[in-house]
Amino acid sequence: EKETFHNFDGGGSCKSFVYIGRVEPLKGIYEIIEAADRFNEEISIDVYGPLHKEMSRDFFTKQRNVKYCGVVNPEDVTKTLQKYDALLFPTYYPNEGYSGVILEAYSAGIPVICSRWLDLPDIVDENSGILITPKDVESLYLAMQELILNSDHYRHLRLGVLEKRN
Repeated sequence: EKETFHNFDGGGSCKSFVYIGRVEPLKGIYEIIEAADRFNEEISIDVYGPLHKEMSRDFFTKQRNVKYCGVVNPEDVTKTLQKYDALLFPTYYPNEGYSGVILEAYSAGIPVICSRWLDLPDIVDENSGILITPKDVESLYLAMQELILNSDHYRHLRLGVLEKRN
């Protein structure tokens, strides 16, 4: 028996984003922060994961629209993702593989904004997310804005995620 989406009624808008993974520059954290700075307070981005040596909780207290929320237990990842509208995954990590968090996002019923990086386009396509140029803040910002402003496109992606999950 399939679980249901936390809030999927065929409608929806996108205002809350999440990142789950190692919190480090090569995973696109600085790009997330820079893109978030371009928005007013109408959005939120929560970041979960172990902090890289050059990142600190204190660093995040100075950010607008981005909050560090600690580490998620592996068994709680899907449940955590269900609280959000979309996953951000703007990685350009040299050894990035098929990311488990993207598959967890599909289980949670949320689309993904993901870098067109290595093998990631094999699991994220135009029906389940938006592929962006790696290291490109503008590309990330425009993808986020697309999900915020275009509720039809957001609904299309949510339905695409549902199909991928089934």
